[in-house]
Amino acid sequence: MHVADLRKDLVKDRSPTMTVPQTDKEDLGSETDRNAVLATLQRNGLELKSASAEHRADLDLVFAAVKQNGFALEFASEDLRDNNTVVLAAVKRCVGSFKFASPRLREDRDFLLMAGKHNSQVVRSAPRALWNDRSFVLAAVRRHVWALSYASDELKADRSVVTAAVERSGLALEHASQDLRRDPDIVLAAAGRSSLAVQFAAEQLWHDQSFVLAAVGLEGLRLKLASKELQANRHVVLVAVRRNGLALEFAAEELRRDREVVLAAVKQSGNALKFASVELRNDREVVLSATEFNSWALEYASEDLRSDREFVWLAVGQNGLAMESAHREHACCVGPSQLLAKQCPVQ
Repeated sequence: MHVADLRKDLVKDRSPTMTVPQTDKEDLGSETDRNAVLATLQRNGLELKSASAEHRADLDLVFAAVKQNGFALEFASEDLRDNNTVVLAAVKRCVGSFKFASPRLREDRDFLLMAGKHNSQVVRSAPRALWNDRSFVLAAVRRHVWALSYASDELKADRSVVTAAVERSGLALEHASQDLRRDPDIVLAAAGRSSLAVQFAAEQLWHDQSFVLAAVGLEGLRLKLASKELQANRHVVLVAVRRNGLALEFAAEELRRDREVVLAAVKQSGNALKFASVELRNDREVVLSATEFNSWALEYASEDLRSDREFVWLAVGQNGLAMESAHREHACCVGPSQLLAKQCPVQ
């Protein structure tokens, strides 16, 4: 034997035995017991990837897999990725798994709406053609507040579709066509659901007296959006301040000098006194009306009234907390019956 051959033999004998490392990955081949496969998939649905074609076409096994991990749907047979029950179970577990559903299910209107009850993202993924399908969009806007934003321009101009949308959420008015945002009935329906919806009303509606009357009747502060002409309309302003006295802030200056208007405002909200004219903030009846239910309103009375001991006594007499807004030097001199912290002599 040659020396070179001896050296080869020695190297071969000294080489360490190579062993293949064992992994925890389970072999789910066709010979594996079905019950064992089921148990494995219930622990880790993604093990479906290692299963045999027979097991990946087994309804019960695949259902168990997607129920544990929705993304296991990727490894299901083609038939089961077209199965409503299997795909719905996967979507419930993880909405991202819907991309592995069959093309048919991804475009199936009824399935999308059904799956959307569990996760709205499924409906968002609907093909563009369905957002031009009136029955699909109607069903979507009745359930999802954002759905009108996905609708085609034609359906955003559909009165029935938009009405359904704003009845679900007034803020859907933002996505309605310009024509429907000029429709007083649509806008008022939206405003009835959300006071914020009025910001999407067409500008011209705020010049319409009948619309503004209805709007301020729902929320007086909407007077802010009315035209200057209607902010100076006595009837409109009276409706607004009777609903919310603080709407007086947005009334025309001459109406903030109107005694009847200001009295209506302060009786609804004493703090409306802040927006009355200087003259009316010096009016005893107006100020007493304001402080009757809101002691802090005395803060907005004229300097003369807040310095008048007799008047302060009257205000405290109807609302003991009003003395907190009176001048400090008079607050302890209104009489022993007003729950004063201490008394001091009248000088």
